Amino acid sequence: SISNRALRDIRDFYLWSTLRRTASITQQTGVNRYALPNDYVDFVPDSIWEADGSRPAEFPVADSRWYQYKFSTLSDAGIRRIRKYGNEIEIEEPNGGEILDLEYVSNLIVESEDGTLKDRFTTDTDKWLLDDQLLIDGIRAFWAETKLLPQAGAWRAEYMQRLGRMVAEDSAARTISSASSRGPTRGAPYYPLWRPVG
Repeated sequence: SISNRALRDIRDFYLWSTLRRTASITQQTGVNRYALPNDYVDFVPDSIWEADGSRPAEFPVADSRWYQYKFSTLSDAGIRRIRKYGNEIEIEEPNGGEILDLEYVSNLIVESEDGTLKDRFTTDTDKWLLDDQLLIDGIRAFWAETKLLPQAGAWRAEYMQRLGRMVAEDSAARTISSASSRGPTRGAPYYPLWRPVG
């Protein structure tokens, strides 16, 4: 029970790259809503594109603009606009036969002995798909809190620190400047992070 509590806390904290999956939706004329995968937790931001790579889809569209496009004469300029609707996604004015590719985060974070993926621990032989020490720290933190142990606060802090490190390792690096700092193609604004001293 405590292992699964830590599992849910870790799984829902971040869009882990290990749990990312790809899905394709073939649009049908006159059909606006399409079921999400059964293991869906969340979308990977900006990952919904037409399969031929020509255009991204706008998701999620804010409610105010969704209804504006749906009920007014305002043109959508051919962009696929999508919103989440319960366990489905809704596509405004779908194009029959057009395929949308997307990435999402799966809830299948445990692997059984026979290789089947599942969303929680059910046996001692189940394999955890993320960092082992992170799970151990999470279990220890939740167990100490449940038992009202005096070290619960310290163990929670260690768990959160490791969780932060794992997120940092899993996330992509940020681009400061895509151009070289030397030469005429230098991008602006640019600030050299390394400068000689003296």
